[in-house]
Amino acid sequence: MPQTIQQQRAAFAHQVVVEVTGQDMRARAKFRSLARSLPMMILANGLGQTLAMLKADEATAMLSAITGWLELRKHPCSFDALMQADQESYFIAQLEALKIAEWIKIIATALIPPPQRGDTQDSVQTEDIAQPPAP
Repeated sequence: MPQTIQQQRAAFAHQVVVEVTGQDMRARAKFRSLARSLPMMILANGLGQTLAMLKADEATAMLSAITGWLELRKHPCSFDALMQADQESYFIAQLEALKIAEWIKIIATALIPPPQRGDTQDSVQTEDIAQPPAP
């Protein structure tokens, strides 16, 4: 029996996150933080601007995950291709990117633990900085 599109998205996202779990603590924490904010970034800024921000931040694992899924699904996947796409193709690609981003967020949150207070300062992410210090 063939897999549903949701099963395919989940399997792809799982594979991406498992690859990241093999990286160092800082890379895992950065990916987790990005995964948690990525759906909102796409909704607020659009797909093109989100891809540009990921590239500027050198978030290669996340950028590769989103563009890899879009390429697999035969959607415009590069910044240049998105800028050349018609409105319907752009919105379909954006919707598909949002759906895979949600799966990545769910799986990354489940498989990558948040940084702990005892972690080195270099690995602390913005979500940890916002917390008040322990008494």
